[in-house]
Amino acid sequence: MATVKSIIETARNNRNENGVAYLAAKDVAVLVRAALKKAFPGIKFSVRSDYSGIDVSWVDGAACSEVSGIIGQFSFGGFDGSIDMAYSSRNWLLPSGEMTPAESRGTCGSMGCVEGYATDCPQAGAVLVGSGVKYMSTHRDMSAEYFEKLRKRTVEHYGIKDNGESSWRVYHNGESLDFWMDRLEKQGVN
Repeated sequence: MATVKSIIETARNNRNENGVAYLAAKDVAVLVRAALKKAFPGIKFSVRSDYSGIDVSWVDGAACSEVSGIIGQFSFGGFDGSIDMAYSSRNWLLPSGEMTPAESRGTCGSMGCVEGYATDCPQAGAVLVGSGVKYMSTHRDMSAEYFEKLRKRTVEHYGIKDNGESSWRVYHNGESLDFWMDRLEKQGVN
């Protein structure tokens, strides 16, 4: 199985005539796993890849927004819904296994709203890389115990009157309990 170090070394040694190395989706998945393990020790993530995307799932623990914040760096493009068009980008693969944006044409030249950009090499040892991986998705399941613990913390924190009904039926200031639970997690309130 490939390691972060071997992926970086392979990329460094296999650049094309333009100085760009190509990463297969399975290699991007290895980098994603390593970043998640570092950011959220103790949480077991399932990281699956196909040519154009990475799907990350787990039970309990980190909120989807937190995980998305980590894995977004490994995307090589996206989709501009204003013109129904996918676009590509390249990233700098850093010696740590993390990535930063390198360049993209965006979609403005095609009447879209995604701006193009180009950045200089951020540090010595960084490798310019491309990949077909454009889409990142996250899915978290909650155990019944975790859900009830979060529900109780949310009700107490926001002073929500809770009659024990299903979370989507309990409203506070026009929003469902699920909304307030997600908000509490994003704020990092324990």
